[in-house]
Amino acid sequence: MFTLPVAGDAQERQKPNQQALYEKEKTELRGKNLDGVLRGFVWGLPPTVILENERGTFVGQEEIGEGNARLFYLDYIKGMRSTIGYDFENNKLSRARIFIEKQYTNPQERIEDLMTISKDLVKRFGDPVDETMVWHDNKERNWPEAWGWAILRGELMMRIVFRNTETEVVAFLGAKQKLNPRIEAPELNVTYTRLDGKSGADSKNLFN
Repeated sequence: MFTLPVAGDAQERQKPNQQALYEKEKTELRGKNLDGVLRGFVWGLPPTVILENERGTFVGQEEIGEGNARLFYLDYIKGMRSTIGYDFENNKLSRARIFIEKQYTNPQERIEDLMTISKDLVKRFGDPVDETMVWHDNKERNWPEAWGWAILRGELMMRIVFRNTETEVVAFLGAKQKLNPRIEAPELNVTYTRLDGKSGADSKNLFN
């Protein structure tokens, strides 16, 4: 289990070396390839660098096997309350996910926020490589102004995928099964995955 660094311990004494590595990798990426950077971090960093540099509020950690763990933070992204999760494999950053936790009074605003997120991703990654809508009930299909209600009831899922040589990004809105809107809410999240030469099959697993 990871621990927050405290002054005087071994972790703190190692901080300058880790920080130097962090800054070196950011400098190498800046100006030629920003694809591996999320909130200022690059793929492959150890958990200690995230713990020492993430500007959000640390809320917890989860150990999921030797060298595999998750760190969780709270922050506001474009004014929306969000939980950020960092996944580590063999103590190296390999995936991150941002969960939007905004409270919606108009269901259609979820789709508007998904489009806003996607526009920002286009600026960085270019046009999406895949855009998918999965309908579990077609009654609202021909009424775009009602798609927000279809999302809310779990009748529609939307996925937009961006990809380059290092990173796959999946913006997801919906639920994997039909919802009771009185007690449940659909998810709006963005997942960043380090590809390492993979085919990008990870994004399809979000629908399984």
